[in-house]
Amino acid sequence: MIGAWKERLQLVGWLAFFGWMIASGFHVSYLAKLQSQILLVGTAILVLAFLVRWPRTRPVWNFNYRLWIESAGHYLPITIFLIMGTTSLTLSDSGLGGANIRVLLPDAQTQTFSPESLKPGEYFKTSLVDLYAFEGLDQDIPIEMVGRLHIMSPAEAKKHFPDKKPTPNALFYRYAIACCAADASPVATVLDGFESKKFVSGDWLRVKGRTAFFKTSKGNRMIVLHAEHIEKTEKPIKPYLSWLQTLR
Repeated sequence: MIGAWKERLQLVGWLAFFGWMIASGFHVSYLAKLQSQILLVGTAILVLAFLVRWPRTRPVWNFNYRLWIESAGHYLPITIFLIMGTTSLTLSDSGLGGANIRVLLPDAQTQTFSPESLKPGEYFKTSLVDLYAFEGLDQDIPIEMVGRLHIMSPAEAKKHFPDKKPTPNALFYRYAIACCAADASPVATVLDGFESKKFVSGDWLRVKGRTAFFKTSKGNRMIVLHAEHIEKTEKPIKPYLSWLQTLR
């Protein structure tokens, strides 16, 4: 009789896993928007399948080891998830470096920014991904962004930014995803004029400042954010940006 209930037992394992992700909000934090929507729709379909195919007979539990072992395998994801929890190793600054700083590429600028759209004293709210998607954002524009701080050592700064004078001492970064946290990669900009000792590497900050740019030895234009106001902020509900959000 366990065979008749096998599919239901296996479905429960996956519904528990998906349900825990959804109830805890992890589908929002660790998945791109499209993948989050797919998870919600898929879970709804599994719930419907579970209800439609509910057996009309009561189960008689026996010890068919093969079926029990097969069904137990469907509970491994929720078991590992409950034991290990979520990890956010890709949110650290260990992978940062000069190679990860985006440069201005005309083909990547899919939108045009008009400075006249800002009121006096207003800052344009944007993200580190969109910063390089808007044409015109690199020319003394007041912007506001949320990101994390990485304070560089003099040796690190000289290594990654040999052409920047004066040598910068801080980066402002986020991680962006195309699918989920597993494919996260960093996007950052130089935070110019940063001298505050109130903050440490890894702090989530809200920064208001003005943009500028400098040319690298290879002729690339790199955006620099000259900070005017910096304050600590809470980790965003969605800590990852999306590479796809500029494809509008």
